[in-house]
Amino acid sequence: MALPTAPDTLVVSQIAPSTIVGDGPLAGWRCAMIRLGGCNLACTWCDVPFAWDGSQVDLSIDLTLRLVRNVVEEALSANPRLVLITGGEPLLQQRNSGWTALLAALREHGVETELHTNGTIAPTMDTAQQVHRFVVSPKLSHSGEPTWTRIRPEALEAWADLARAGQVAFSFVVRDRMDVRTVATLAAVHDLPTDLIWISPEGTTRSRVLDVTADVAGTTVDHGFNLATRIGVLVAGSTAAVA
Repeated sequence: MALPTAPDTLVVSQIAPSTIVGDGPLAGWRCAMIRLGGCNLACTWCDVPFAWDGSQVDLSIDLTLRLVRNVVEEALSANPRLVLITGGEPLLQQRNSGWTALLAALREHGVETELHTNGTIAPTMDTAQQVHRFVVSPKLSHSGEPTWTRIRPEALEAWADLARAGQVAFSFVVRDRMDVRTVATLAAVHDLPTDLIWISPEGTTRSRVLDVTADVAGTTVDHGFNLATRIGVLVAGSTAAVA
């Protein structure tokens, strides 16, 4: 007798059936958020340590192995047009059967999907075909991560190809004008389309976000980039408050 197939699961940190996109080209859009657990980086300023950092939180409490069908049901309970998948680093789970089941179920329900990633892991062909839009956010030196962990040339090449196909926007968090110039160098070295790059201000307070935005706006435009903000900080005082 054949054994029953195990149900599809994913490691989940948080589900918000009705929130807003916090940054990138769709900042301010209403969406549902699925925050998956785990990350392959350890940025010093990360505002969602509950999704990955066992040195700060008890991951046995903050992360849950959940049935995909229940994840989808909860995420769609407020009838969103857009579902944002984030982390942590969600692509760490893309080779699990639960990942395939999640993307297939969201497609079946007719919602758009946007995935936020740090850009160090290239998407599988199935991921690229199933997700409508990606926001790729490579980290700069102020993350505390060494270059070789946060900038993966082979992965960035794959993301640049998808960007030229219309599926990817790049989002960089900067502290000052020098960081914007660093982004320009990365764009030139890795052939990232400048018109698909969004610059967002670093900051955990409204005043800091506004000050950095004012400081970098001119340099951002001069390099052909787009300027974004941090909706979560401006609205709720925390980037973790929104997707």
